[in-house]
Formats: sequence, structure tokens, C-alpha cells
Amino acid sequence: MVTESREAADPPSTKEPRIYVFDRDDDVRDSLKMLLESNRMAVRAFGSPTEFLGEAVDHPGDCLILGFNRLIVEGLDLVAVLRRHQVKTPIIFIDGGGGASTRASALSAGSDAYLERPIPEARLLRTIMDALVRRNPTEAV
Repeated sequence: MVTESREAADPPSTKEPRIYVFDRDDDVRDSLKMLLESNRMAVRAFGSPTEFLGEAVDHPGDCLILGFNRLIVEGLDLVAVLRRHQVKTPIIFIDGGGGASTRASALSAGSDAYLERPIPEARLLRTIMDALVRRNPTEAV
């Protein structure tokens, strides 16, 4: 039963989806990378906003995951820069508990989804799969 549900949630394409993760926190970044790779996704993880933007603008992946750091409001800034550069790749914004105002800011800046930590793995994976299907609706099952 779990296998059937898992297969239904997989992106329709046979290639591994390319997911870019940006988060300043090494542990968060590494955890996300391990989780996504264990679910057959190709992951590039970035701790530097400059490196992330260079890759995401020049070679957009299939989905972008951005962490938010209250001390450096770069998550929201990155969303705005990506959208100004016409990057259409779905963006999932992950926050540590900013609440409704941060959610509203992230979505109005151009994020496709907003998740608040802690995030159950199944919810994160479902959000990514939904974003991948929206990105390529002609490949939807």
C-alpha cells in the first residue's frame, strides 16, 4: 500500500527532478539533501546566496527550496531576485516560525508554497511533488 501511494506521488518524468536547496544552516541543508536524495531527487545544496543565485538564474532546477533566517532576510530577497530574473521554477519557502506575516510576505514575493518548521517529511515531499506536477502539467499522470 505504501509503495502504491509512493508511486502515485512520484513525478511523471523518468529523470530525477533537480532540486536546489538554499539554507545557511549546515544541518538543515544536509538533512534536506539526504531526505530528497533518498527519494530519488538530484539535489544541489547551497549555503551562499551568491552561489545559489548564480546557479538558479543561469540553470534553473525543477524546484527551489529556500530557508529563511530572521537575522538575514535573504530568503525573501532571493525570491524577489529570482522572479525579477524571470525564473519560473517553483519556489518552496521554509521558515522557522515567522507566522502569518512571513507567510504572506513569502507568497506575495513569488513563492509557490510556504512551509513552517518542523515539517513532516511526507508533507515536504508532497509539496515538492505538487510543485513538480504544476511545473510540467502535460506530464501529469
